Amino acid sequence: MAYTYYHQDYLPDLTTLSENSFDNILCSAVLMHLNKNDVEKACLRLLALLKTNGVLIITLRGTHQSDKRENGKLYEEIDIKELCQFFEQHHSTILTLRGVSSFGHTPFLLANMYLF
Repeated sequence: MAYTYYHQDYLPDLTTLSENSFDNILCSAVLMHLNKNDVEKACLRLLALLKTNGVLIITLRGTHQSDKRENGKLYEEIDIKELCQFFEQHHSTILTLRGVSSFGHTPFLLANMYLF
């Protein structure tokens, strides 16, 4: 029987969670709200939380506004190619990567990375 547990914590540290404790992690539309220095730290922590052969699902949205704010929310630009290289350097395999999508009148970058 599979169970779903929800944990509330804060990236990039996720201090209340134990390493090697998750089969799957969903990090949806979160990383782009971290400053650039914390994105790598958060990704390393997410990888550390996964069990062997665990799956990390990441979704990203971005803004094309020059001031990095859209509807009052801060968006940090994340280079998908650099992020993929980062995960590959940390012994992860990109299982799928999806490209650009559009929501309403605002263009967003939506990328899904499935890693193990």
